[in-house]
Amino acid sequence: MKHSIFDVCSPRKSTFDRSRRDVVLQLSDLFDGKYTQELANGFFEENFVTNGMKILVNKAFDRLLGINDQASTFLLSQSM
Repeated sequence: MKHSIFDVCSPRKSTFDRSRRDVVLQLSDLFDGKYTQELANGFFEENFVTNGMKILVNKAFDRLLGINDQASTFLLSQSM
């Protein structure tokens, strides 16, 4: 028996929350201390971190921390 995507997936409730429809996180807010641990936990509860995202973040922080001095370019195949 084949299942459709509607049979095996259900959208989270926040998908339909009109107040969050146009929410875009600003990276500068991280440095300004506007993000709390609660907000970070909420982000990861709703978002799936792919292997590609893990590689991107690890490489970026390795570069920022001076662990790796090799510059890298990443071609993103999806909007994030």
